[in-house]
Amino acid sequence: MRDSISLALGEHLDDQPKFKRTVWGLVLYQSERSQVVSYLASSNFVWDAEMILRSFYEANVKIWYLCSLQGADREAAVEEFWGAFLDVHAHKRRVKAGLVKSVSQNLRREFHTKIFSALEDDKINQFYEGNKKDRRDVEQRWSFSSLIKKLETTPKNILDFSSIRALEHSFGLQSHLLHADVSALDLMHDRKIRSAEELEALTGSHVCRIFSDQISIWAMTSIAVWSATGTKCPKGDEIASTVDKVHKLIRPFSERFEASQSDSYQ
Repeated sequence: MRDSISLALGEHLDDQPKFKRTVWGLVLYQSERSQVVSYLASSNFVWDAEMILRSFYEANVKIWYLCSLQGADREAAVEEFWGAFLDVHAHKRRVKAGLVKSVSQNLRREFHTKIFSALEDDKINQFYEGNKKDRRDVEQRWSFSSLIKKLETTPKNILDFSSIRALEHSFGLQSHLLHADVSALDLMHDRKIRSAEELEALTGSHVCRIFSDQISIWAMTSIAVWSATGTKCPKGDEIASTVDKVHKLIRPFSERFEASQSDSYQ
């Protein structure tokens, strides 16, 4: 899947350099996150893997969204990504830098003060000129939930995202873990009170889901990138077969956990 994406981006889309460069950057980013997720899950740090998996989700959803657009819509989205969206983040960074700069000044940390002053300098950084509502609207358009909703309405003859809302449950779980809220503590507690046999079944199913999520998302990204090129992926059938094999491979782990829960859900 990785090699098929490299092939698509290496041999196509030269007529859309900014779009190509943007997708390349996101592909490289999600690829590194994927490696970290696999390492953590293999090392029995499943909660940590979930937290990194969230950034993996976010990068790929942006790739899918850009690839689902065509013509002027695609060009406009890429321009906003590197323009207003980037400037909005620069604005937020400027506000926070100003708060920290006052602390650095009070502590007489001259070097740190220079850093935060540079982050506030409009001669160095481009700041979005819109009002607070405009900035919020730009940021909201690129949020995970907004992109998911847009992708769901993508015509199937372009890309089929009819099942994409399934990602929202895992994304919500990952958000709880990142925010260290009461639901995150509840997840920790839940694992502590399960019997050894049930916990083993649950953890096995959890690890399998993390790996199958990655495989499925990598495959979808390959499909999306090749769709954007307007050509057929030479490894498409092989990739589809691989995804099917992975899902069959993990099915016994899922069934084992389901069996352990039959009494509870009865």
